Amino acid sequence: MEKEAKPVLEASQILTKRSYGYSTIYKCRKGKLDFFVGISGIGKGFAAAFVSALCLSHPEVDTIVNVGVGGSLDAEKAPLLSAVIASSFVQHDLDTSEIGDPVGLISGINLVTIPASKEINAPLELACKSLGIPYSFGVISSGDKFIVDPKKKEKIREKFASLSVDMESAPMAQIAYCFNKKFSALRVVSDTGDGKEYDANVLKAAELASKIIFFLLEN
Repeated sequence: MEKEAKPVLEASQILTKRSYGYSTIYKCRKGKLDFFVGISGIGKGFAAAFVSALCLSHPEVDTIVNVGVGGSLDAEKAPLLSAVIASSFVQHDLDTSEIGDPVGLISGINLVTIPASKEINAPLELACKSLGIPYSFGVISSGDKFIVDPKKKEKIREKFASLSVDMESAPMAQIAYCFNKKFSALRVVSDTGDGKEYDANVLKAAELASKIIFFLLEN
């Protein structure tokens, strides 16, 4: 979202800005380092289209990190304004079980879960430790629905052993996998229960996410 990218863009020198369909990709500079910041839009379709656009327009990119806000499926393990570093990704609303497939199976690549890059996760963990941001590792489940119902949260948590839920990480992981790119995600928890909690904390969560991004870039 724009609000997630805003803290990073405001603290960077923007070199170029290009649109690819609905996706916007900024080439940025901070210090001596150049990097891209992308705004995909909300939901699985826009997320997948963004990674495709990035990989096709900038084939030299080999590492993609999705950083933003997400919901917690376990308030004790992933409390408000803590970070969840992805161990793997699953699409909780992808369901071809009527023809005998396991729920979440991505036909074609025939995977339910896509692993996160350990090469990316190590510096993400270091960033959280260095900045004093509480963090945990866990499965991030994505779907085209903002989840607030406790029963639905429990169902996703039990089915996929998920710690966090969002609407973009897993489809991004899917397309990054297809393009053979290193990929992981970190979500700062903006809500553990309802939409009101999200509204009150989304900007704080986005600011923490931007601090993690800059630590990652600078180190």
